[in-house]
Amino acid sequence: QGAFDGMINEKQSQTIFALTAGLASNVIYNFKGNIGEENLKHMTEVGQFVKTALSLTGKSEDGLRTPAEQRPLGSLSFMLRDFDYPYPDGRCDEEVTWEVRLGKAEEELARFEREAAVLSSSFRSVKMAWLSHPGQEVEQGRSCDLRFAKVQPLFMQLLDEFVWHTFERADAAFPFPSRSILDGVPLTVNNFMAHIENLRAMLFDCDLKMAPPRWMAMQLLKKERDDFQVDLEESMRLDLPRLEHIAAGGFGGYYTSDLDDFYTISKLVQIQDRVVATSEKCPGNPSTGTVKGNILHMQGGSGTLSGDEITWSSGEPHNCFLCVPPLEPQVWVRQALTKEQVATAEGELEGQREALQGADGELARLRGRAEQAVQDRIVNFQDKIAHLLQASEREQQGFVQDLRRGLGECLEARVLDGRATISRQEAEVANRRVDLAGQRERIAVLEAKMAKAELAHIRGEAPEKASRTPRNSSIGFPFCAGDWGGFWQSHCQVMPHQHLSA
Repeated sequence: QGAFDGMINEKQSQTIFALTAGLASNVIYNFKGNIGEENLKHMTEVGQFVKTALSLTGKSEDGLRTPAEQRPLGSLSFMLRDFDYPYPDGRCDEEVTWEVRLGKAEEELARFEREAAVLSSSFRSVKMAWLSHPGQEVEQGRSCDLRFAKVQPLFMQLLDEFVWHTFERADAAFPFPSRSILDGVPLTVNNFMAHIENLRAMLFDCDLKMAPPRWMAMQLLKKERDDFQVDLEESMRLDLPRLEHIAAGGFGGYYTSDLDDFYTISKLVQIQDRVVATSEKCPGNPSTGTVKGNILHMQGGSGTLSGDEITWSSGEPHNCFLCVPPLEPQVWVRQALTKEQVATAEGELEGQREALQGADGELARLRGRAEQAVQDRIVNFQDKIAHLLQASEREQQGFVQDLRRGLGECLEARVLDGRATISRQEAEVANRRVDLAGQRERIAVLEAKMAKAELAHIRGEAPEKASRTPRNSSIGFPFCAGDWGGFWQSHCQVMPHQHLSA
């Protein structure tokens, strides 16, 4: 749709100019005949609107950009069509070079100093160019019959020069990103639709004079919404319980060793920095050790705890006289927690469940307080825009409804996020309850196995053996007191008296 062509009214033509200038990196305003104040007036109104909108924005980073980059609009070219060389110097169109034409065009544009200054403050560049008449056959013929051969050579030459200087030369700086006339941000596929909606809101009745107040009202609306989101993050923050891993309870638990294919059960009970160990291998013969960090020292060996595994290594040299037996390197794997650990974990989960129930009620209370804050912000916003949009109460109500809807969406999103977080933690607590029930079942099985070994020990019966022979015949762990005699008989020699005296 052309502008100012008698088919649409002036306000609609202004909107076409405003939208075109706000979106294009290069704007070509073409018309027949010489340029006049009426032609410049159309674009200066758009430029004045942009200048006012930018003054309301007050971007702080403008000092970091070049003067051309601070102007959000693209390049503006006035293209005069069907124009013969107008100067009486004896030369005809075919004899005048492009450079001479550009010089004359700049002189012509300089006659409108005030309008050109307004345009230069908003557009990256403002230029003017002429095109000669393309020929009578082109103007009078049908479009389906047009051929390049019918176009006047001078028209093609001037058009080629215009395209070269506007788009193809290195100093033409084309293409470059179109920028939003509202905040100077380059337009991309991500923000293009939002930019169109902003322009529509300001220009919906094709009145550029009302655009700056609407822009200001939109900025106030956006600021109210952004501030409300920040307030929600702080005022609706829930103090939810921290869910710890139930197995992170120190060294306590029921373990099996890879030394005998994880057959023999050993139980460790940690009391502060002490550990008491009982084993299916040595019923009624507990051992003790000390804990420092994640290291357990017991019976000449040291075990490093990592998750549910203890990696053991010997702390004594193999040729040490009167030392404890050398410990075979091995890995213990925790099969279950102790009853005490499970009871403690269940108590913690119950406390976490009660805390989550309280968090649900706290979320409802915080929502009520935030809804009151929404009403206060709407009243405050109405007072701010009342003097901006005095002429239209209906327009004021439209902005108020947009703000009410936007704040409501922010609040609802925050509430849904809080409820989702509570639901996730409730599901995690439920899953851990199931894990603890499984722990109790495993504890019952393992304790029965150890009780059976204890009963066999009382009766003097030999304990059950693993289905496969241990991978090494050296002393395993835990080391039973009853095995010491056999160890010394097989590993030690009686030394002469004189050596002992020495």
